[in-house]
Amino acid sequence: MRIEGINALNIAMLTNPVSSNNASATTSANAQAEAQVQETQELMLKTLEFAFYKQQDMNVKLVRIVGDLYQGRNLDSMA
Repeated sequence: MRIEGINALNIAMLTNPVSSNNASATTSANAQAEAQVQETQELMLKTLEFAFYKQQDMNVKLVRIVGDLYQGRNLDSMA
């Protein structure tokens, strides 16, 4: 561990010895983490697409309501 003076970046460096057994476990954990990140990104993208779709749908409905009101039509609030 190394910590330098006041004007330095104050970085603590830790080193762990890496064995071949530990390296394969680390590689497996890294692959698992990458797969989880990829899945999370895909789910977030699907959620954002759905939210955008719903927002678009709501905008279309509001435009139709405003158009009907502008033309003087009565709107059935229960429909």
